[in-house]
Amino acid sequence: MTTTSTLPTEIWEQILMRLPIDAYLYQLCRVSRQMSVILGDIRFANRHLNHFLARKGVDVPALWVTMLDRKTFTLPALPFSYKALFFSLGMQVRKRDKLRLRFNRFAFSFSPETARNLLDSIENNPEIHTLKLGDPILLIWTCEAGQEQAFSRLMLLDNGKNLSRKPKYTQATMDECLSGAAEFGHLRIVSMLLEAGADPSWEENSALRNAALNGHEDIVRLLLTDARTDASDKESAAFIAAMDAGHFGIARLLLGQESDESASAPASSDPESLAQTQSRTKFAHPSAQLNQAMLNAVRTSVPERKRESLKLLLGDARLDLDGCVEGLAICIRYEDPEGVRMIASDARLVEFPRKVYEVVCRNRDAAVLMELLEVQDADGKRKFSLDVLMRVAESMGRQKTVQDTLASLTI
Repeated sequence: MTTTSTLPTEIWEQILMRLPIDAYLYQLCRVSRQMSVILGDIRFANRHLNHFLARKGVDVPALWVTMLDRKTFTLPALPFSYKALFFSLGMQVRKRDKLRLRFNRFAFSFSPETARNLLDSIENNPEIHTLKLGDPILLIWTCEAGQEQAFSRLMLLDNGKNLSRKPKYTQATMDECLSGAAEFGHLRIVSMLLEAGADPSWEENSALRNAALNGHEDIVRLLLTDARTDASDKESAAFIAAMDAGHFGIARLLLGQESDESASAPASSDPESLAQTQSRTKFAHPSAQLNQAMLNAVRTSVPERKRESLKLLLGDARLDLDGCVEGLAICIRYEDPEGVRMIASDARLVEFPRKVYEVVCRNRDAAVLMELLEVQDADGKRKFSLDVLMRVAESMGRQKTVQDTLASLTI
């Protein structure tokens, strides 16, 4: 028998040890034997049997251990909790005849991380032991695991019976499945769920937020084609999440800077050319969200991410003056010369407001002050005024500090 699995045997063992079975000794031995065949590890049977009998304080009889060498088994002998688990993970079963089934091929595509999440779910949700195949929890797990075959089969099940029609999964279950599939990046399942009627606006567009946060650009594109998707929900949380996570391609999509038809088309920042795509993404208050993204960007400690974030934001005409001023002030406080240079050079800052001069007076970083003094406007004139700086410093009682900082520079 050939077994293919992306999981270490010990992970499967932890999962199976947590599932209860009939304590009757004959049934216990049969299940242990079957698990050995499934995992391709005959020693697992002894560990499995000993595990459950030890909990009962019973020694393993040699007679029953001998049974474990048999290689055949019937599917009905598996307790329901085991069958439900294997089915939800997408195990492929071939029917030999009307009465007997044999597991011939195994296609577990769970990663070790997903399996450990499953272990946590079993620990935290005792009801898994009594689940039926038509239970919505199994459908949700299948969607999160990306098991397309199992998903297709579960969609035709109701209370564990095969039907020619769709089961009566609630709208809430379908919507939760969509959010989970989007989070883990399973595009095909997301597409099937949308076709089946799942609503992407569920839980304030959680599917879009999850996909944006985890960098699943293809799913973001798909969700944005649905008229029910609202990228502005929760103050454009999907856009903020994409920016904070460094997924700038997705951020451009959510800003409407990139069309669904062409991922490689150059991004446009002109408000008029963005009108149609902006209405599609329903970006209700772009300036407010862009300003918030600016604040988040300048606070990040990752230089490359900060540079890309500022480049994207400053390239959008909908970022207003307030966003530029607040971002510049934070860069000055954080003594970030590169951020100061990028923002101060922006055309929106024709002249610096008093707030910027006040922050400079409180800061003693010579490199930051040098960047401000080197910034020029379109006419080649210095934007930052030394006269204004000294007047503000005098009003704040910090004239000596500013003079000392200027003295260290070669202007």
